[in-house]
Amino acid sequence: LGTTAEWLRLTQQGVNPKKSLCFSLEPAGQRRAAAVQLGGESFPFQREFRVLGIGIRMTAAVSTGPLLQKRLAKGRVLLSRLHGVQGSSRRKAFVTASLILAAGAYGVEVAPVSPQDLRGLDAAIMREVWGTTRPGRAQEIVFCVLHPGHLMLASMRRTYLQLCWLARAARTAGPLQVAVQARWEHDSLPPPQGPVGRAPQTLHLLGWLRA
Repeated sequence: LGTTAEWLRLTQQGVNPKKSLCFSLEPAGQRRAAAVQLGGESFPFQREFRVLGIGIRMTAAVSTGPLLQKRLAKGRVLLSRLHGVQGSSRRKAFVTASLILAAGAYGVEVAPVSPQDLRGLDAAIMREVWGTTRPGRAQEIVFCVLHPGHLMLASMRRTYLQLCWLARAARTAGPLQVAVQARWEHDSLPPPQGPVGRAPQTLHLLGWLRA
């Protein structure tokens, strides 16, 4: 901050706090952030900011951010209107995969989201696509045999997109490939931050091991 302040003085530029942000992973971070100033201006404290339409959480706790909560709620609202789709359950499954989850679950593969929120959306999808009166409603059968669960079930779609991203990164030479390989070869379980941390952690949770 001292170097930046000196640069502002030499160039006679001002400070625009709205284009900056301050964050902390500590519980008392917001109180300490109030003391961080540049040119007499305080930085706005943020717990989440948007990048490419995805809410990046700046907290240590793994929880669903407000932006993603709004998206998941929107997805449940759209699912409640699925009964208006004409045709069989396959048509409803197609609409769910191509339209509803594209809007209601965008970013779940890279942004932090609680398992409870994903399970709630999964239950709504099961209820609206398959119904509640027909017997044999085992979710594993419905979404692994009868319908493409990796495209239309929020939790399975999240895993599928993470694995697709990981495969593409591993096959493309460059610094990202090196970062993914280093994260995978690390002895401990990768921290669930960002794609490089979340995708390898998904592999660990699925039981994949290094060769």
